[in-house]
Amino acid sequence: MTNVKDRYEFIEEMFEKLGRISVEQIVGRYTKLIPRGRHWMGLCPFHRDTKLGSFIVTPDKGMWKCFSCGDEYAGNGVKFVSLYKNITYLEAAFEIAYEFGLITYDEYRRYYRRKYDELYVKKIESRYSQNQKKKVVRKKVNPVIIHNVYQCMKDCCSLSEHHRLGLIRDRKIPLERIEQDYFTCPTNWRQKDTIIAGIKEKYPAYTDEILMNIPGFFYDKKRGKLSFTGHKGLGILIRNSDSRIVAIQIRKDTIQEGDSRYIWFSSSFATYNPDEYNGGNGCGSPKDVCYPQMLKKHTLCITEGRFKSEKLTESGNISISVQGVTSWHGIEETIKHMNGIHNVFIFFDADILGKHVLFMQSEKMIWKIQDEFPGLYIRYAFWSKKNGKGIDDCIIAGNISKVKYYEAKRAAEICNDAYTHALGEYHVANLRELKQERAKEFEDYLQILTESMLGL
Repeated sequence: MTNVKDRYEFIEEMFEKLGRISVEQIVGRYTKLIPRGRHWMGLCPFHRDTKLGSFIVTPDKGMWKCFSCGDEYAGNGVKFVSLYKNITYLEAAFEIAYEFGLITYDEYRRYYRRKYDELYVKKIESRYSQNQKKKVVRKKVNPVIIHNVYQCMKDCCSLSEHHRLGLIRDRKIPLERIEQDYFTCPTNWRQKDTIIAGIKEKYPAYTDEILMNIPGFFYDKKRGKLSFTGHKGLGILIRNSDSRIVAIQIRKDTIQEGDSRYIWFSSSFATYNPDEYNGGNGCGSPKDVCYPQMLKKHTLCITEGRFKSEKLTESGNISISVQGVTSWHGIEETIKHMNGIHNVFIFFDADILGKHVLFMQSEKMIWKIQDEFPGLYIRYAFWSKKNGKGIDDCIIAGNISKVKYYEAKRAAEICNDAYTHALGEYHVANLRELKQERAKEFEDYLQILTESMLGL
């Protein structure tokens, strides 16, 4: 019989050992993972993913996250197992420790079956559920410097004919907008050196120590000089509500399966390799605000991605684009800086009707906006997926007349009723009970059903 002190000391030692097991080893036992640079990617087991992209494991942070499920579905390996098996954090820790041979079967039986005070279990989770890797303190950079550097970087770059044609012919973006915010990203070292020299010439006070902390930039110790991240693709200047440049988004020319087409100009990798680099920083997931050439309405459109915003502003609307439905957090702070807004329209991609986990995230966003701005009238814009995936596709194809608008509360009622009906048809209570091989079939069925119930 063990006393309480021995039991708690055993648990502390067990968690210390668990820290040696990488997060990808733990998660990889439950869902297949594929390496992608510094990340691993897999199909989310919580909402039955049908393609790679939303579920990411980051070993150097010791963390995983599903960007579709939201912030509740993120954490370390122990948190994953606790959610996957619907058990407590401490129970999950015992199971992992036994599976990886960190404790014996006798120890597992002796300590796992004990009753633990609920408050103690919560304290254990609070203490160990945080990032177990050493946290890197990142320096804040003056936003004016960020704006100046990114503007200078854009001015030093050209726009390739391939990118120019794509923007004009395929995206139907006006030339003045192209000239303002788009460029071809530099990738070779000569281009990088020329751009850095150009920045320093225009802003002599911007030393290496300042520049290396701007997202995308870093100091390469091996080469003994300042550099920045390079990706082959289209650079897009991201602006806040004051039209100040806050980030650069890159639309990659080519991708592998599971890779995201859009990435941030970031050098956060450098912060985890202090032996090779100094500086480095990430930009988070800033909201992109586009204003029309002439403001004609008191309307705000919320969408996902710059190209959608470009088309929505052509009608005189202000547009905020989030970088994916789940990246809406903090949007209320952006809206606070906008005056005279009366109406809000949500223009997320058409396939949100088949991806209920994403629709629920949009609901959470609306609840937050309504709490902060109760006077705003919020509506969803829906259209059939056959008329275009994004609202930009829909507009360019001449299908804007096919778009229907629903008051937010009524839209939620219809979409949630469709989801409940679909679950019943598949004889499951939730998506976790759905077999993985039927996930795509369910998604397609829900899309068709919801479109029908909305009269699309």
